[in-house]
Amino acid sequence: MDPEVVYALLKPRVLALVLTALFPISTTVIFLTGIYVCGRFVLRFARLVLQLTVWPGTNLTKYGAGKGAWAVVTGASNGIGREFALQLAQKGFNIALVSRTASKLDAVAKEISALPNVKVLTLTHAIDFSTASDAEWKSLTDKLVPLDIGILINNAGTVHKTAYFADIGPDMATSIVNVNAAAVVRLTSIVLPGMITRKRGLVLSTGSLAGGAMPMPLSATYAATKAFLVTWSQSLGVELAKTKSGVDVAVINAGFVAPGMHNENPEWFFTPNAGRFARSVLASVGLPGGAVGRKFIWNPYWSHALLEFFIRSFGLTDTAVEWAYRSQVKDLRKSTKAQ
Repeated sequence: MDPEVVYALLKPRVLALVLTALFPISTTVIFLTGIYVCGRFVLRFARLVLQLTVWPGTNLTKYGAGKGAWAVVTGASNGIGREFALQLAQKGFNIALVSRTASKLDAVAKEISALPNVKVLTLTHAIDFSTASDAEWKSLTDKLVPLDIGILINNAGTVHKTAYFADIGPDMATSIVNVNAAAVVRLTSIVLPGMITRKRGLVLSTGSLAGGAMPMPLSATYAATKAFLVTWSQSLGVELAKTKSGVDVAVINAGFVAPGMHNENPEWFFTPNAGRFARSVLASVGLPGGAVGRKFIWNPYWSHALLEFFIRSFGLTDTAVEWAYRSQVKDLRKSTKAQ
């Protein structure tokens, strides 16, 4: 710009005229931007509240409930997996229980058989996903492929006690990847072709806010496997939706549930018991996006959903990670002193 023009514009009278002309426009832009941002926040929050309190999820008869279909539940011997198995049996699914310990699976099968007014079939299969051989996988495949499977719940998971990644060792790190990610992919690849042939099915994986919503220091490998489940579920979900397969896919961004994997989580406001959590998941099947409106990701329990909503809406991820780090370090120091 010509220096003389710049000098002229900087004269008080001219500058005042320029600002007077521009001020109404800038005010309007700021006002409309504020209306858009606030309105978008209100609509997203309203959608979240409606999902958590009003809107019904998909009726599970879509996946064969009460029609002889099977639900396969991994990690079914306790916690969330056990509750999924019991509640799906009450909804009319035959139940295939998969976990590491045969005696625990047999106990859950007996619980299902003892449920009042519930007449379903059960089968159990013990397999350790962290070390399973090809022969062990073939044995599981031979049991599952002939079944009319309507729901697959990839719930098996493992995590180490709080520790720095450099201290957990390669065996533990590999075990976490095998159970939390590799086994999910392999088992789904076994079950999915039959679902596509039958034009119905639900592949549901238990993820976590740790990894699914934010990094988790001192549980780095665990969080990474849960982040993998998010991307994998979204990618697979798009594939199956675009090809009109009739198969739905979702990953649950779960917070703490009591009891935890090491029985360390007391039940409180942000930590529901496994029964309430599983019930919230099954009641929200098919609802669009949970806390933050991302396709194929559910966050069905209200306190977990609100936590993720506010972390993401207000850009608090770094703050949450810092809090998580301090909390994890505190836990690590406690466990070290106890030893």
